[in-house]
Amino acid sequence: MKKSLLIIVAALLLLGCSYLFVWDRGNPQDFVADFQILKSDLATGYANLDWAAERYDIDLPKLAAKTEESLASTALRWRARNAIHDFLEAFQDKHLLAESADPPPVANGSETSTILSANLSAETSADDAISRLGYRSGDYDFDLDFDDLPEAVAWSPTADNPFPAVLLPLENNKLGVIRVPYFGQDRYEDVAREAWPEFGGKLDSSCGSLCEYTFFTKVGNVLLKKLADRVQTLEEQGMTALAVDISGNGGGSEWVRSVAQLFASTDLRCPPSSFIKHVHWRERFVSSSEWIEETLQDTTLSSEAVELLLQASTRLADLITATEDTCDRQSIWETSGRVPCSSIYTESYHSCEVFAYLDHPELAVRRSPWNQQIKQNYGAYQHSYSGPLFVITDNNTASASEYFAAVLQYNSAAKLVGKSTLGVGCGYTYGGISTYLPSLGLRVRMPDCVRYQKNGENELAGIQPDLPIRDDLTAEEIVAQIRSAL
Repeated sequence: MKKSLLIIVAALLLLGCSYLFVWDRGNPQDFVADFQILKSDLATGYANLDWAAERYDIDLPKLAAKTEESLASTALRWRARNAIHDFLEAFQDKHLLAESADPPPVANGSETSTILSANLSAETSADDAISRLGYRSGDYDFDLDFDDLPEAVAWSPTADNPFPAVLLPLENNKLGVIRVPYFGQDRYEDVAREAWPEFGGKLDSSCGSLCEYTFFTKVGNVLLKKLADRVQTLEEQGMTALAVDISGNGGGSEWVRSVAQLFASTDLRCPPSSFIKHVHWRERFVSSSEWIEETLQDTTLSSEAVELLLQASTRLADLITATEDTCDRQSIWETSGRVPCSSIYTESYHSCEVFAYLDHPELAVRRSPWNQQIKQNYGAYQHSYSGPLFVITDNNTASASEYFAAVLQYNSAAKLVGKSTLGVGCGYTYGGISTYLPSLGLRVRMPDCVRYQKNGENELAGIQPDLPIRDDLTAEEIVAQIRSAL
């Protein structure tokens, strides 16, 4: 009897799923109309369109025609969605993706993401704040068994310090290895919970999105200190060379820039990058320019701060003009696929240099009053290490992690050892650019920037190590490569 009931329940569930798949229907003409929206917004907002089409020899008109034919021939929404997914996968860009979504609170078409506020206050407990802000824990242990090698002295990850480390004897050297498993502060839940009481207890009003971002920065400061503490501990134990393990690190936030600077012995110049000529970037540049002009009215500014602001103001004026230098690119889907003009700004744009004033302590406080809550600036931990540096990468090193590897390689500040990175590249700045397809219920997110490697190649091609390992990536092989390079 029990078995029969289970069979009946399973049959009903299967019937229900079949019903949803069959009856979740729409109008093929509406699906095609959604595709027209997508093609238009990709032509104007997708930073890797030209590169991917050339790299993978994509016949854009043929691809578009095939997709439109698939959409026009089905009334089933799931099949139409699959056609869109197949279309996007042709570009082999992990940041170009479609996801189910409710309609945005703006008109259909291109949109800019917004940061939602959790509305925290001084009365919010640490557990509640961390939960509402979306912080979570992760796996911090070594994926590669450095801590199991002979004579290894290991420091395991703890709630107090999530970064595992190991010290290994190498003939006349001692190699330290520190693992950074994530470059997103939101993956270090225990550290965020530790930081909230001091930060939240000083709030005198509701903590909105700007305040929450400042707490994000605060967590980053705490994490930097813990990384610097690991470096100091290893040096006290006689470390003469250091390897930073970012194998399997799928990325994170712009915090990665500060981590790279912590391990570098000199100031890092950021690699060249480019941005899409789009209203998304124009609004960012205009907002920054307006703030600079307002701030320059303050006669109490130091001469150093004024110089930084004036340099940025001049550069931003050029960049604002550049965002207006656009043209109609829609024919890319209809002709031979040749791009009539470029939508990318590529004239030696170094974003972290344009916005260098944001890292200046005096100006950081002015940029956001919440920054007064932060006791230490990211810069306090720059150059915590000054010896030989290696970075361990693999095929799952991606996104922000690729920036970490690329910026150190670009400045000849470290040697990369291991495997090529995944090839995800630059993603979304300030929420990025997305477009909503109403009939399909999909939001398509697209990269709005491009980062370049030392050899001039797009990071999407994957960053090649200086000390490649051809066979299986193991702790023993990595140590052998490093030993030979020292």
